[in-house]
Amino acid sequence: MGSVDYETGTAPFERRIGRRARSEDLEVVWVEPQWGEAGRVKRSRQWHGIVDDVSVTGACVRGPADLPVGPGTKAVLRYRGRDTGVVVRHCQHTEDPEVLRFGVEFAVLHQNLKDRVYSVVSGGDESPQRWKFDIAR
Repeated sequence: MGSVDYETGTAPFERRIGRRARSEDLEVVWVEPQWGEAGRVKRSRQWHGIVDDVSVTGACVRGPADLPVGPGTKAVLRYRGRDTGVVVRHCQHTEDPEVLRFGVEFAVLHQNLKDRVYSVVSGGDESPQRWKFDIAR
């Protein structure tokens, strides 16, 4: 399992593109489809999740320790009724033995969540200048 030092907010080997930003009050639902006969989805099991921080490529999402996902697992996060596909990259224990932190990479980011993520990462700066870089240095 990979690990992130949540005291400093950095990973031993940082592969994130862009900066990581703390998200406040960003709740999602982990969704696990249950398969019935002939490969049809019969219902979905769901778990509550809290997004601790985000970058434009992924997030750290808390979830229950018995969530049936691990590194390399494809999963679904639901935000405001829309599904976003993610790949779990690492898991980390928390101070609560019933809660884990899951580092996920966005695979298919739905527009609702994308708008929220970009708002958090930009720090509320909606000006067009936020994406300009001085490459003359």
